[in-house]
Amino acid sequence: MPEDGPREWLTQFATQPERHTDIDRLAGLIGDQVFADLPNLPGDLEMRHAAEVNLRTQLREFMAALGRSSFDVRVPAEAIDLARTLARRNLDIGIPMQGFRIGQRVLWQYVIHTVDESITEESLRREALVLLWERATEWIDTVLEATIAAYTLEREQLQRGVDSRRTSAVHAVLRGEPVEIDELSRTLGHAVRRYQTALALTTDTDTDTDTDAAASDLLPVLMRQATETAAALGGTRPLMIASGARGLWAWVATPEPPTDGPLPLPRRGIRIAMGTSSPGVTGFVHSHREALAAQRVAAGGVALVRYADVELVCLTTGDGSMDAMRALITRELGALANRRDSNTRLRDTVRVFLINGCNAASAGKELGIHENTVRYRVRQAEQLLGHVLEERRVHIELALRSLHAMGDRILPDEQAL
Repeated sequence: MPEDGPREWLTQFATQPERHTDIDRLAGLIGDQVFADLPNLPGDLEMRHAAEVNLRTQLREFMAALGRSSFDVRVPAEAIDLARTLARRNLDIGIPMQGFRIGQRVLWQYVIHTVDESITEESLRREALVLLWERATEWIDTVLEATIAAYTLEREQLQRGVDSRRTSAVHAVLRGEPVEIDELSRTLGHAVRRYQTALALTTDTDTDTDTDAAASDLLPVLMRQATETAAALGGTRPLMIASGARGLWAWVATPEPPTDGPLPLPRRGIRIAMGTSSPGVTGFVHSHREALAAQRVAAGGVALVRYADVELVCLTTGDGSMDAMRALITRELGALANRRDSNTRLRDTVRVFLINGCNAASAGKELGIHENTVRYRVRQAEQLLGHVLEERRVHIELALRSLHAMGDRILPDEQAL
């Protein structure tokens, strides 16, 4: 066997087209394992998104490094973003270290399986595994060192800042620790006794934004957006804390619940989820939880979503589980869930028809079509369902509302129908 045999095999292994599919699958497996093994790691949309993006990017960069003639570790910006997010959430520094070790274990299981299937010669298999282990260890140690340094720097900056006591107090309230409301108001500089409307703001990482800002510069942009939204709700400057490298949590205090009138859309590339309004500490916590729930079910959907508009969706699964949503839609809509454009029109018509109390004239007015067209489309939909709407009216409306809130991404695959 030539001396560079393991290196040649490693290059071929890393550059094979199927590796791209493996990366997405591996990232999902590692992410699921990390969140299962680390119960103290928050599972909200922003945290999961930061973790998933970091995992996919690191796996792609690692494979790319394996495919180069000279192996060199390039720490991805996404790893630094995740470290800063963990620091801003006041999470323990042990979490990134545990996460890396969990990822290393899952990755190594995949590597052993792949090497066993790909190499029949025992000596080459052994040398390939040794080389892979050395490079994986070098990668993990280098990235982990940079991650811990970024985490430590962020924590030091937060602790020196004037907002450190405020941030700690917010996290204590959200954890359910007992507080005295007037003392809390003084610490936060925020009228907690008033009605609280929580906002959860995030930035898109997959599309261009009007901000053109690096991750480190996004917080001021999000704070301006939160302040503008607070003004539209009738409040003054909101209470704001960073929730991650690309996220912000805010609370707007108003003497009365804000009206349900239209709000200006956020800047392109920014998404806002809003809880309902309730007074006091209870309202502070509940509205925040609602904002996170709305944020999750509307991920990839509209730029501004109110919990009140997606409450039925959230209540259906409790936490906006995608699998539960797909199961509901597959079960209740059947052939009506087919991705054909004609079915999209039928689903929209039935949804508006049900929301309008099965009044064809009202639904037609809202849709801009004749009421007879509404009735015709409803009959077509019932043929696809195999029964009249009234037999499963509530369930069908829940499925259609879920689909409308979360988008076509939760339509079932054709083979599932």
